[in-house]
Amino acid sequence: MAEAGLFKGCEAALIIHPGGENEVGGTSLATHPLEITFHGRSCHVASLTDSGINALDCAVDLYQKIKELKKTFPKGAIVGTIFTEAGTAPNVVTPKATIRMTVRGSTVDDLEGIILPAIKEAAQEIAASYGARVEMHHYEPLFKDMRQDKQLLDLFNDVMTEFGETPRILPDDEADGSTDVGNVSYEVPTAQPTLQIGLGLEAHTPEFTCAAGSDYGLEQAIKGAKIMAVVALRYAVGK
Repeated sequence: MAEAGLFKGCEAALIIHPGGENEVGGTSLATHPLEITFHGRSCHVASLTDSGINALDCAVDLYQKIKELKKTFPKGAIVGTIFTEAGTAPNVVTPKATIRMTVRGSTVDDLEGIILPAIKEAAQEIAASYGARVEMHHYEPLFKDMRQDKQLLDLFNDVMTEFGETPRILPDDEADGSTDVGNVSYEVPTAQPTLQIGLGLEAHTPEFTCAAGSDYGLEQAIKGAKIMAVVALRYAVGK
């Protein structure tokens, strides 16, 4: 929607996320998940005439290289890695191996300009050293970091307090997740506070799911809608 320009002409964008406490402020991490597949050449592991090209060796080397690269990345960088394809039989040299990564950075510039290029360059160098072929693609779209609007945050803090909630004010650089709302914040003034639906909950857990569907969770959803309505009205009047 942001890429299509659907927010152009809007004065602001508001959203409330449920959570384990009331929070106003902070940011989110930019993320652009990456899949890398190495293509080698299969042969029998005991062959006396052909050693093949082991794609799994390429993937393992990249995994180890990423562990080293993490030490050089800017603050806030996160790379979570799994193997989704690593061979089918131990007596056959693996012809194809795939790694999937969630790759995150404090800002889009860090992510797209430093972190991802370093990973992609490492993958190409490793493939070349083995004589393998490498394919790379982003299996999810880019989520940008959040640029929260100060005026909207101040309004949310006031209105949430009036509705009986006590928000914790987060530092501008505090982030513990990623969201496509970050993309919206690059197009229009945006704010995303958190409204408590249960004490000390961690998001996206079974306990969180139960709290979201509870009577109290539904009451808080309605309260959140009212809070956003009041914030929108005051923002419009203030402009």
